[in-house]
Amino acid sequence: MDLLTKHLQDRDKILSLGDRAISSSPNSGPAARELVNLWKTSPDGSLREAARGELARVRIFWGNGTGYLSPAYRITSLNGKPVTESALTTCELLASLRSPDWRDRARSATLLARSEKGVPDALMHAMADDYSEVAACATRSLLTISGVFDMEMFPDANELETWWAKEGPGITARLKDIPCAGN
Repeated sequence: MDLLTKHLQDRDKILSLGDRAISSSPNSGPAARELVNLWKTSPDGSLREAARGELARVRIFWGNGTGYLSPAYRITSLNGKPVTESALTTCELLASLRSPDWRDRARSATLLARSEKGVPDALMHAMADDYSEVAACATRSLLTISGVFDMEMFPDANELETWWAKEGPGITARLKDIPCAGN
């Protein structure tokens, strides 16, 4: 295979990852994480830069608050029982964050922009969701709670862990207790 063919195949792979990362499919989250990984670890400098550029497009798409979930969507059931979304407690939203329905997870992540203990940890876990929309909603809520607005959408997992180890104790100290903080 000649160099030009490999270069075009690499570019096609990166563009395909970007397209998948902004889709509403269950593999959108892994595609975004693969772009981050290529940007951070590829030994090929041009591949790293191409991945970085495509990741910027993905981050802009998800960072502006648009997505596939209708603004009118509401959580209407929890564990098979009907609920009124406006009455959901933080504990119930944390449970809904583990729903098999990505729309409930995304909506829960949005509604969990609450300064309560246990919420940031759950949101950080949701940032690794297989649906990019869930991860984006979780990131926006975590940014709201933490007061940090310079974190990138789809941060590198190791950098996020390092950031939380440094900033988490201070953030957690100012959060309110909730009865289910261990969930």
